[in-house]
Amino acid sequence: MEFVSGPVTDPVVESIRHALGDRIVPFTHTEARLAAQLFNAVGRRRALRYDCMIAAAAIAADAELATRNAADFRLFVPHGLVLAV
Repeated sequence: MEFVSGPVTDPVVESIRHALGDRIVPFTHTEARLAAQLFNAVGRRRALRYDCMIAAAAIAADAELATRNAADFRLFVPHGLVLAV
């Protein structure tokens, strides 16, 4: 959601999907519940809603989160998020 909301074209989105293949993590009820728990745990700030969803997807997938905005996601580390180094 966040990626495709940015200034990207359809061909760029398709090339990323092709590169990632089956490693795209679906956002299901499990991730939604975890995102809500994270939202409540980190202060219920509206600006963090998408970050909570991203962090929840990574936590649920037992995956490290690679991001250029590591500072934005550090508050989720105590709740199980692992940031890629």
